[in-house]
Amino acid sequence: MRQTNRDGLDVRLQLCTKEPKPMTLIDTTKMTSKGQVTIPNRVRKLLHLQEGSSVAFTVTKYGIILVPCEVTARSPYSLQEWKKIEKLASEEGKTFSSPDAAKKHLAGL
Repeated sequence: MRQTNRDGLDVRLQLCTKEPKPMTLIDTTKMTSKGQVTIPNRVRKLLHLQEGSSVAFTVTKYGIILVPCEVTARSPYSLQEWKKIEKLASEEGKTFSSPDAAKKHLAGL
């Protein structure tokens, strides 16, 4: 499943749709005043998390699920828009006599 987070980045998740099985408590941690928690070493090893790894949080009626995820940047422009931008950037010294002339030029790209 792909979602976009509040920073406009695509997040790829694989979430379990089944009711979670009861697990043994591995470790506990405290939250700081900034809302930060340290993921215990045993959990990091179990999930193969390293410095810089991304994780996603999902809230369910059973609690919070933390899963490793892949975050990729998403371009704000489509391929067609990038082609227009590259064409504009390659043009040298183009000037227009009026805003309407500039708009007409842009519409023709």
